[in-house]
Order: sequence, then C-alpha cells, then structure tokens
Amino acid sequence: MTYYRALHADDEHSAREHLVALLEPHTDVLLEAQCRSGKELIDAIPDIAPDVLFLDINLGDMTGFDVLHALPAIDFEIVFTTAYDQYAVQAFEIAAVDYLLKPFGQEQLTIAMERFRQRMLNKSYPNTIERLMRNMTEHIPQQEQIALATPTGRLFVTIADIQLCHSEGAFTTFFMDGGEQHIVTRSMKECDRLLSNYDFIRVNQTHLVNKQHVKRFDKRHKTVELKNGQSIEVSRHFEKDLLGRWKLL
Repeated sequence: MTYYRALHADDEHSAREHLVALLEPHTDVLLEAQCRSGKELIDAIPDIAPDVLFLDINLGDMTGFDVLHALPAIDFEIVFTTAYDQYAVQAFEIAAVDYLLKPFGQEQLTIAMERFRQRMLNKSYPNTIERLMRNMTEHIPQQEQIALATPTGRLFVTIADIQLCHSEGAFTTFFMDGGEQHIVTRSMKECDRLLSNYDFIRVNQTHLVNKQHVKRFDKRHKTVELKNGQSIEVSRHFEKDLLGRWKLL
C-alpha cells in the first residue's frame, strides 16, 4: 500500500478533532501533525514534507493564502477547508483544487481524497496552485457591490466604500465614504454574517468596521481609530480577533 503524509492547519480545536475522526477510514493517509496558526504551519511544512495539506482559510494570525505566498515552493497537494462563500469556491473549482466547504462530512472528504489520489498519479499540483493564487489575487472581494434595502428602494453600494456599520436593535446604519449614511432593517448579527467574508471586523456589540478603513488601535484606551479620524470603543470580547487580523512586526 502507498502511504501519504498529511498535515492539517486550522485555528479551531473542534475542526481539528473533526478531521481526525473523518480520516480514520483512510488508512493510507498518515496525519503527521496539526497546526493552530500560520506560523506553526510554515515551520512544520519543511519537517513534515507532506503529500497533502488540509488548509483552513483563516488561521488567526494570517490567511492560508498568506502561508502559500510565504513558501519558496509548493510541492504538495492542497485540500482547502473553508467557510467562504461562493466566489471563493468558484475560484477553487477553476483552479481544479479541492475544497471542503464547512461543515463537511465523511462523504465530502472521501470524494476529495479520491481526487487527491488520482492527482498524485498525475503530479499536477504546481500548475493548479499557481492558477488558484492568480484567481484569488485577481478577484478583489471588496470591489463587489451589495444591495441595501432602504425605505425608498434598493441602493447598490461598493463594499470598499463602507467605513463601518452601527446597529440599534433591528436597524443598522451604514456609514460611507463621503459622509453618506444609509439605514437598513437588518440586525448586527445579520450584517456581521454578510460582511465577515469581506474583511469586516466586529469590535463591540453594535459596531462592525471595515478593516481597510482602520488606521490604528489604541491599546491604552481600547479604541480603534478609522482613517477618517473617528474612534470606536473595542470590547474585551472582540479585541483578540481584531488584533489577529494584522501581521505584527
């Protein structure tokens, strides 16, 4: 029997345990290590020399794509584990790289592993990974538009122009570049679910900020300052996630 060395990277403990359980029937796949962050993964890859990497998109300290960019070479297959929406899934499909859309089960993993074994016979990974990286680089999610349901109709706005969202009960105000404000009948939870894949960060119970508009974090006063000069309080519950969105030098 041919054995394959596997490496898994996911910052969620439950997700790591879930993959261990699902891999049990695949006795030809040896899970050598699991990493909780991008830094751990970069350090582990040369030692493990995996045949396949199960890679989450969000690793806390960096994204899975940041890790791939940091590697001198990619000489292994990649199976992405992702909660990203359809635009990312389409990029994976175009690049012929496998993905497991969370929450995934045994059937989805088995299909991915069958494709992996076939690709190992063809050794096709360098070109497919290069195409994937190009697809994701060319696709800029924040340039997409969303429709805001206002009292007078639907307003189409570019995501990059949204500075922050402020919620009061069932209503949320979108603050835009140029000073415009638009109120929609959506809760903070709904807005967070919609915009979290577009680099928006929850900083407290009522505020969601666009990462691209953040200038600095004031550790002493526990506030985040936007590029327009506005300061917003950061609650302790969301501080760790906020700070984890940037690389620290």
